Amino acid sequence: MNLLHLLSLLNQNSIRIESAIGTDFSPVLIEAAKREANSNLRQDDRRRVEFYVAKHETLIDELCLATGIATSKLKNSFHYIVGVNTVRYCHHAKTELDCAQNIADLLIPGGVCVVIDMNNRFPFFMSEVKNRFRVHKREECYIPSLEEYTTPFRQVGLEVQRSEHFCWIPHSSGQFACSFLRGLSPILDVIAKSRAMRSLVVVKKPLSSRDNTTDNFAMWRSSR
Repeated sequence: MNLLHLLSLLNQNSIRIESAIGTDFSPVLIEAAKREANSNLRQDDRRRVEFYVAKHETLIDELCLATGIATSKLKNSFHYIVGVNTVRYCHHAKTELDCAQNIADLLIPGGVCVVIDMNNRFPFFMSEVKNRFRVHKREECYIPSLEEYTTPFRQVGLEVQRSEHFCWIPHSSGQFACSFLRGLSPILDVIAKSRAMRSLVVVKKPLSSRDNTTDNFAMWRSSR
């Protein structure tokens, strides 16, 4: 969904891409993504979009195996990487540093990665609310703090451009809820920004003397 929406925005702004790649650890979701792409993309765009099964911590190895592209060509070839509701699973599995290193290796110098995920300070996630009333508590997937989301990228040498909380609108909101919460958002940002629903981290790979002129565009996401 995120990849297809971004492609639509790029097309509206006459920005042409060479390729876009979506990954997920689940073969079922990859097949669903392929069907969605075939149903919603123009034929010209379909040739530029690919979906592969791959895990965060072994992203490069699995992409090399799936695409047949050598590791040396895959590294330093992506301008943009985005993950939505995905990185927290790396923290849960304690593979966040491997994930960050794969991203750093894939990006060209000057390339950007955007990560959007759940904020552990937001008090009203449905699973947590339900858990408060359960006799037998359930162990939910670990939700990192904003600093925990940010630190692995910094540790592998990426420059942090933004690290903040944002968004007061649930993705399932209807038209009324979207309008109401959008109007309320500026007030909530002033009085309780750290309690917003999402954590945002934007990082950039430092420029180096090595120039890479490939025009690839990568987007990855994973839903569990």
